[in-house]
Amino acid sequence: MLYRGLPQGSPGETLIALPGRLGPFAAGGAQRGRWRHRHGAAPATIVSIGDKLRCAFRMKNVTHRDAREDWRRFDAAAIPTKESTPHLDRFLADVAATAAGQPPLALLDVGCGDGRLTKRLHDRGFSVTGVDVSPAAVRAAQALAATIDETGRTLRFHVADMAADDPPRLDSAPFDVVVCQLVLSIIGDDRHRRNLLRHARSNLVPGGWLYLSASGVSDAINPGYARLYAEDFPQTGEKHTYYSRDAEGQILYETHHFTSEELASLLEQEGFSDSTVTTEREVSSRRPDEAAYFLYATSRSGSVPGWPCSGRCRC
Repeated sequence: MLYRGLPQGSPGETLIALPGRLGPFAAGGAQRGRWRHRHGAAPATIVSIGDKLRCAFRMKNVTHRDAREDWRRFDAAAIPTKESTPHLDRFLADVAATAAGQPPLALLDVGCGDGRLTKRLHDRGFSVTGVDVSPAAVRAAQALAATIDETGRTLRFHVADMAADDPPRLDSAPFDVVVCQLVLSIIGDDRHRRNLLRHARSNLVPGGWLYLSASGVSDAINPGYARLYAEDFPQTGEKHTYYSRDAEGQILYETHHFTSEELASLLEQEGFSDSTVTTEREVSSRRPDEAAYFLYATSRSGSVPGWPCSGRCRC
């Protein structure tokens, strides 16, 4: 694994390595610049002793929300997103360059929302399928697709739950590329995040690409996030997880902020390889006057047992 950007973790935190799985972070600590994950060892988990003790006593108060139900009810026009996507644009340009002269690559946009980003992906020369758990968002996306002239490339939208335990049926699979833009942080708990990554991988051709972005741990640069992490921890039971709320304080959905080490380890555990994770300091998606970290990751799928080669494989 290759990590780029700034280390995340607050001063005074204790670095605790899992027994028998010491990695470079346990040996040398986090440092600015680049890190390489060697010999398959999992990065150490950054936790504080106080959080471990508080978690032990407060787990009985944990509230489990149905994240996908939150998004089914969410106003499709108000789904937070980023209009500027330079990391994604560079990634897609590199992928397209490797496939020059071939038929249009098939791309799956997970958590497509109202389809604005999905249309941009289609405009870049991909045949695109967008999926979302929100029927209202998919209806808006389908209305957008109806305005597009015939190009010889497909643009389809479907309601599908990529975070469910059972894999969704996607008739356009397999795909050369899966894009997951700012979805992994808000799709539910650890089980649902793993489900999403597993289903993304199973819908990729061997050697296909995954691109994802996620919210990063931001308490070191934004005291507001430090407060949210602490206040909501008794209910979420997970460090760096909090409830995004509206102006009246009503809970909209649950959000998890990743460290770069956590995200890279999760990708590896779910069968992805050749992963890179880049950390960028930007502005919050919902609070444009506040700073936040965002993580940008690319990975490749390995061989999927029993998966027939589609002819688009570049493994």
